[in-house]
Order: sequence, then C-alpha cells, then structure tokens
Amino acid sequence: MAFFLLAGMTVLVQSHMSLVVPGPARNAVDRKLPIFQQYPWYPYVPNCSNPNPHWDPQHPSGCIPAGTDGWGCNCANGTVGCNVGQSCLWFSDGCSIGCSKCDGLGGNPNTKDRCNSGMNATLCDPKLRTYNMDALCNTAEDIYRHNPWRAPGAAPVLDSCGMAGGGPVDQGGEAKYYTTPLAKTGDLGSKLPPAPTGTVWKIGATAPIKWSIRANHGGGYHYRLCPAEEELTEACFNKYPLQFATNFHTLEYSNSSNPVEVKTMVINGTYTVTGTLPVGSTWARNPLPYSNGQSPPTFPPPCDEKIDRTKSDTGTCSGRDPYNTLIGDDVVVPTVAPGKYVLGIRWDCEKSAQVWTNCADIEIEE
Repeated sequence: MAFFLLAGMTVLVQSHMSLVVPGPARNAVDRKLPIFQQYPWYPYVPNCSNPNPHWDPQHPSGCIPAGTDGWGCNCANGTVGCNVGQSCLWFSDGCSIGCSKCDGLGGNPNTKDRCNSGMNATLCDPKLRTYNMDALCNTAEDIYRHNPWRAPGAAPVLDSCGMAGGGPVDQGGEAKYYTTPLAKTGDLGSKLPPAPTGTVWKIGATAPIKWSIRANHGGGYHYRLCPAEEELTEACFNKYPLQFATNFHTLEYSNSSNPVEVKTMVINGTYTVTGTLPVGSTWARNPLPYSNGQSPPTFPPPCDEKIDRTKSDTGTCSGRDPYNTLIGDDVVVPTVAPGKYVLGIRWDCEKSAQVWTNCADIEIEE
C-alpha cells in the first residue's frame, strides 16, 4: 500500500498482500468503514493540502476533502476495488530465519541476521530465488540470505494472522496502520472476530484461492489451515499445510483505465518442498518479478508484456506495485474432520525481513 505524503513527510512503500478469495479475510475488519469506501480503486489520492500529480504515471492526479484521507489497500478484482480495507497491513516485521522472534523494528530492505542466529539459507536454487539470483548461496554476496523466503517457514512471526502495522508501534518511514474503532497498530490478527465468508469446501475436491500483491518484494508463499476452535498459532497451522492441485497459477488482471475489462491467463508455477517448514510442505515462488523505475525485472515476467519502464514501474505481470493482478491457485481440500476452519496464507519475503499473513473463515464438508 502506498501512503500519503503528510505534512511533507515521505513514507516508504513496503510489500503488502491481501487475501481476496475466500473473502472477506478477517484482516479486512474495517472494510465497511466509510473512509475505505470512497476511493477503493486508488492506493493514494493526494490530499488537497499536498497535491502530488506525478506520484504514479498509471493513475490520474487529484485531491480529496480534508478528513477523508482514502487510506486502504489498493487491489483490483476486475470490476471495482477489492474492498479489502487495511488487510494488506497485517504482517510481521523484522523477522530473520533462525530467530526465535521478530523485532518489529522495520525490515525493508534487510541484509542482516537480526538476531545473529547464524542460520544458513536452505533455499539456494537460483530458479527459486527472486533477487540477487546469481550470488553464490550463503556467501557475503548473497545479501538477502537471512530473509524469510531463503528458508520458507523458518522465520518467526509476531502473529500467525499478522499484526496490525507489522509491529507493536509504528516505525518511522514504515507502513502505518490507520487506527479505527475496530483495530489499531499492534493488534493481533489471530484475535480478530470471525468473518464468515460463506465458503464451503468439499473433502477431496479442489478449491480456489486468490490473493493480491500491493507492493512486491519477491519471495514465496503457501496456504494452510487451522481448526477455528483452536488457537491460531504456527503450531496449529503447521499441522495442516495445503497442497497445490496444479503446477500453474492463474493471473487475473485489468487495465487501470478500464477496470471492468478483465483478462485471465495461465502461467507455469515454480514450487519447492526442499528445506521448507513444516517439513514436506509445498511452497510456490512469487510468480511476479520485481522491477523499479528503469531497472529490468529480477527474473523474466511470466507473460508477454509491453511496458515503457521510464513511465511506469509496473507491467501486466511484473513490477513494484502489481496490484491490478490477482494470483490464483487451486488447492486440494485435505481429509480432515468436517467443521469450521481458518484458512491462512503466509508470504515469506526475500528482499525484506517480513512475513505477510491473512486469515479467512471457511467450512469443510464431506
């Protein structure tokens, strides 16, 4: 999510993620508040007191009335904004592999072992990496080796469903959670109230999941379950990792000038079970490569896109802010006791010391 430039203060962009289907996620607890309903399509509409007409060449400039800041997580589902509130601001910040806890002190970008654990990366295959891919694994040149994606699942989290704002207090220049009557910085996603989605999965069938990246920092992700009546912890979610049903993703995207026009494509996925936690769990590499300004994507984009990177950071399936794209997967519904479950997505970043998580309520039937 891109934030306002308030009172001349520059705010940096971090990676952000929202679980869209099944939805709404619990993390979208504030989605119905008027402040998040007015401008669902734009992540940042300049305040009238500080217009910034060149902030993003993909979108028009403008200003909005004072007091209606338009904060929220930008996301496109093909018709209008995804209406995900601030769900992209529930994460764990300052998390290195091998550490017992995250420090919550800001981690983008991160090139250090934040607790001096000495743990080496377990994910070394260049085809699975998303940054600095040619660096020899676990050498000094491998500067992102301490970050969560380099040992998927091994980094700690502040909460398995995310912490509002990524830490107990706001950090300067980092993503900030806009306080509402429903949540504030430091709140735990696992303590959010259930938000029934009406989604019912059948044991042995396949089920669709879709999520949106607001700001891209590489890495990879997996899906997991926890029975709704149990405490939503890593120990619980690690008992129920979900398996991908296919070896490909679907991408749904729309043109920002015509958001009703939706296109869908199928792209090959890149997956790993090596060095992952829980042991044997399957993780998918983030299929959308990062790029910034005139820099090329960190790996080849999965689609044939035409983009002038002197004018935009983001293409159809690459870039810094690929929020017009939904990443879709089918998963196998496991053989578990029928009942209510919480679905979790865990995105382990590679450039940053951050883990992004969202949780949504579903039911599983025989």
